[in-house]
Amino acid sequence: MTNYILFTNMGTVLFISVLLLIIPYFTRRSISFGVTIPESEKIKNPIKLWEKHYMYFVSLIGIGIVLIMVIVNKISLDNDILMAISIILILVIDFGAYIYYHRKVKLLKLSAHWEVEASNKVVVDMTIRKETTSFQLAWYGLYLVIIGVTVMIPSLIFDSLPAQLAVHFNMEGIADTMMAKEKAIFLLPGSQIGMTLIMFFVHIAINSAKVTIDPGNKEASANRHRIFRKRMALILYFIGLITIITLFVTQLYVVGIIKNPQIIIVVPIVLMLIIFVVLGAFVITTGQSGWKINQHNEPSKKIIRDDDRYYKLGIIYFNPKDPSLFVEKRFGIGWTFNFGNPISWIILVVIILIMVLSGLKG
Repeated sequence: MTNYILFTNMGTVLFISVLLLIIPYFTRRSISFGVTIPESEKIKNPIKLWEKHYMYFVSLIGIGIVLIMVIVNKISLDNDILMAISIILILVIDFGAYIYYHRKVKLLKLSAHWEVEASNKVVVDMTIRKETTSFQLAWYGLYLVIIGVTVMIPSLIFDSLPAQLAVHFNMEGIADTMMAKEKAIFLLPGSQIGMTLIMFFVHIAINSAKVTIDPGNKEASANRHRIFRKRMALILYFIGLITIITLFVTQLYVVGIIKNPQIIIVVPIVLMLIIFVVLGAFVITTGQSGWKINQHNEPSKKIIRDDDRYYKLGIIYFNPKDPSLFVEKRFGIGWTFNFGNPISWIILVVIILIMVLSGLKG
């Protein structure tokens, strides 16, 4: 079992490494390490070379941390602690690498004096925001059905349940925290409700996020954004659904319907692999903002819009003059908060509270 847990942890670290190293691959052609550049420069050196170096570096770091995990595991360090340290380490090192190349691209941009389009204007399409709402409202019913079943099953066998139920398990699937059954049967459904609220909010955020259109190719740009948002909404929906199902399976184990502890370890891993495959297909076929969809136009030799001053370190958007709550990420995929809008801070606090409360053990 110990080797199985080690391999699982190693796979998780490698999974995170792969997600990090492919970020430059699906980032828009007009962005490199959070800095706006002419699209034509993305496929030239030194930027092309720097992005390759970043990918090689993250790959080596991921492999290095996995080897360290194998060595450290022999001194019997707690698996949970080893896993947490490994993840934090790779994220910190990756962020350091990102900052290093972000500064290099920024300096290159200053020295190259790349020309900005004279208009430097923004075209915002407001109609796209309304096109995924029906999908969100219709499909969330399945979440509620699973949550209802998660509550119903232990309620039907409540009298036969022991007075104390396990509510937390270590990496080997062994219970390490117990709770009175009156509270325990509602703990995981509470987490499911919290996840549902978060995912529903994320989908609302997708609809309300600002959609910036390429003024030189409005129709094609709007269509790519439209496809990107629908695909992203679908992927996020399934990630939430997989989480809800995982909690349901755990509930079955808690109340004794599932006896084998390995199931609550294997099921999340299998579901994670499914997510990995889906995300991989999304990255290859879509990319951030859908730039990989039907991309036939020639790369621009000018910077269409230069708003670097609003992106701190290329990742934190802060613009008090922009009423938008959500804007596209520059490094990564999806959207981020406009931290210049006070409402964004309120929403962020609410999300954190939901996550904390749904994860409390009582």
